Amino acid sequence: MKSAWAYALAMLRAKGGLVFIHRADRIERLLALLAGRTGEIVIFPLWPGGDRPARRIIVRARKGVATPTRLLPGLVLHDEAGHFTAAAERVLRDGAALAFG
Repeated sequence: MKSAWAYALAMLRAKGGLVFIHRADRIERLLALLAGRTGEIVIFPLWPGGDRPARRIIVRARKGVATPTRLLPGLVLHDEAGHFTAAAERVLRDGAALAFG
């Protein structure tokens, strides 16, 4: 049985894209699976707030596109009081798009 990643890659058309929400501590495994099969990989960390490291990342990739991998600033989810930041509220409550540009 193919892994979910292998299946997702097999189903992509040329220049098609896929997006994973993934554990940050397993990024090397996901990037190894995407290497040579996709390009235009964009890594978007979801920072929990404060000085804590990201636990989740959003990874977007496109099949057959030869563009270097980029690491974006990401999104801080919580302020010092533990409430959602204004940027996180716009995404969660208002349906605002994340900036992968």
